[in-house]
Amino acid sequence: MKKIISYITLIALFACGNSNDKNPLDFEDTNKSSEEKNSQMDIKYVENDSLDFIIQNPKGWDYDLGYKEADIVMYDDACDTCYFKSSITIVSYSVEEEATLDKISEQNMNELIELYLEFKLMEYSDLKLNGVPAQRVSYAADVDKNQSIGGIIYLVKNKTELYVISCLGGNKYGEFGKSVDFFDEICSTFKLK
Repeated sequence: MKKIISYITLIALFACGNSNDKNPLDFEDTNKSSEEKNSQMDIKYVENDSLDFIIQNPKGWDYDLGYKEADIVMYDDACDTCYFKSSITIVSYSVEEEATLDKISEQNMNELIELYLEFKLMEYSDLKLNGVPAQRVSYAADVDKNQSIGGIIYLVKNKTELYVISCLGGNKYGEFGKSVDFFDEICSTFKLK
C-alpha cells in the first residue's frame, strides 16, 4: 500500500507544481444549464492504446499522457492568472483483489492529512461509476497559510486494478464548490475499455 501514498503525493505535488506567482482568482461558475454545461465538454474522448480507460476531456483543456507516473493529466491551461490550474489526474495501479475501497480510502486520507497544513473532509460516499464500484471523497486543504485548494478524489476498483481520479482546484473552500458539478460531470464519463 506504500505505492498508494506515493501516488496521492504525486497528485498533490502536481497541484503545487501548477501554481504561479499571480493572485488567485475565483473559478468560473459552472452551475449552469445543461445546454451550457454540454458546450463545455469536447465531443471526443481521450483515448490511447496505452490507457485501459477512456474519459472525456473538458473543452479548451490540454492533457498529457504519462506525466511523471500518472496515466493522464488534464488541465485548464487557459487560466494564466489562477493560483493553481484546475486539473484532473488519473493514476492506475495493481492492488490485491481482496483490498477494499474503505481501506484504500482510509490510507489516502491519512496521507492527505499529513501532507497539508490543514485538511477538512467535506463529503464521502460509495457509488458505482459506470457500473464499477467506486468511492468519492471531497475535501478542502491549506497548502500553506496563503494557498488553499479544493479537491475531489474518485477511487475506482475493478478486481485488481485501482484508478485514482483526482480533481484539484486552487481556491478558497467555498469557491471550489462552484466547480464540483463540473468535475463530477467529467468524472462520470470515465469508462473502462
